[in-house]
Amino acid sequence: MANHTVLIARDGTEIPIDDSGAPIRDEKGTIQGTVLVFRDVTARRRADETSRLLASIVESSDDAIFSKDLNAIVTSWNRGAERTFGWLAKEMIGQSISAIFPPDRKDELSGIMQRIASGERIEHYQTTRRTKDGELLNVSLTISPMQDPLGRITGASVISRNITAQVRAADRLAQLNADLQRSNQVLALTNQDLERFAFIASHDLQEPLRMITAYSQLLIQSYPGQFDSKASTFVGNIVDGTTRMRELLTDLLAYTEIRNREEEPVEVVDLNLVIENVRQNLTTSIDESGAVVTADRLPVLRAYRAHLESLFQNLIGNAIKYRSGQPPRIHVSAQEVNGELRFSVSDNGIGIDSEYHQQIFEVFRRLHGRKIPGTGVGLAICQRVVERYGGRIWVESQSGQGATFLFTLPNVTIRSAGEDQ
Repeated sequence: MANHTVLIARDGTEIPIDDSGAPIRDEKGTIQGTVLVFRDVTARRRADETSRLLASIVESSDDAIFSKDLNAIVTSWNRGAERTFGWLAKEMIGQSISAIFPPDRKDELSGIMQRIASGERIEHYQTTRRTKDGELLNVSLTISPMQDPLGRITGASVISRNITAQVRAADRLAQLNADLQRSNQVLALTNQDLERFAFIASHDLQEPLRMITAYSQLLIQSYPGQFDSKASTFVGNIVDGTTRMRELLTDLLAYTEIRNREEEPVEVVDLNLVIENVRQNLTTSIDESGAVVTADRLPVLRAYRAHLESLFQNLIGNAIKYRSGQPPRIHVSAQEVNGELRFSVSDNGIGIDSEYHQQIFEVFRRLHGRKIPGTGVGLAICQRVVERYGGRIWVESQSGQGATFLFTLPNVTIRSAGEDQ
């Protein structure tokens, strides 16, 4: 009968069959009928369909998929292999797979075939292979033994994935990381040298500046009546300039000293006492401006007292300095947020435009020139102190609406805010 003949079972199921027929003869050899044999081939048809599907998948794969016998002779070669290595199937089938091995990789072949013959499966084996044009490719191989119906190993199937782009990208990334690490090391050394220079310069220049100031004033005092008003003005300018330079060097020295001690803090610091000390240090400014400085109950924590006094004194001092027409109202508070301490120093001053919220933490950055005295180092010191303890600092403000400086510190409190001493 024709191929793909089916029989209909009693329940309506279609059963694919193979059939054969033979004549039935009597004792005289006359044909009396026919014997028909129907064989259910459902399983075989399904196997054939599966084989065709797998063959289609293999043929359409972007990976190079091929097979070879135990003598390393190619027995199949898909289109992915043609695209990857440049040889057509008709050029490779029947030839040794050694054609795609670079000269320095020829020894790999015998080792691979021995492992396959022993029944071993080789997965994600990274090596190099050669194209028809001589280009070297980085490939990842998965090699599996192939067996005949009796279970005997007859060869190997190979899936070869071209990973040249990934390997080159990884090598490039490793090179960039190495370059970055070297650059970071050079930068760290440069920063150390610069900070050492700034520390030495800001410390050693103090004495010459004091001498310039002292001798300029002594010049006027020692020769009364011999200098006119213009000379006195010149001397006054010298004194003002050296005074500003000494203030700048003092702040620069404080800025560089923050990182000089990197060991763990050993002092227990009561921030309530820190705020009280800051009030005393700023007594003149507070009295002149009519400022009111208030604070919630603050925690006791482990840190360097000088760091925290510098931090709060700069923030509160700035709030007084950049005041509006109203007497300054400054409030300090603290609360625990997501496992860390968040502090805020808020005021009713002139505020800061949003475009300057990042710039104000840069060293020597000043928004108002000499209209308001200062060195432009104070907020940079605040940022360095906060970052020294692993926190961050930022400002929330709009022009004319006051400002709130916020910063975080790790929650390593000895006593919490509001707890009695």
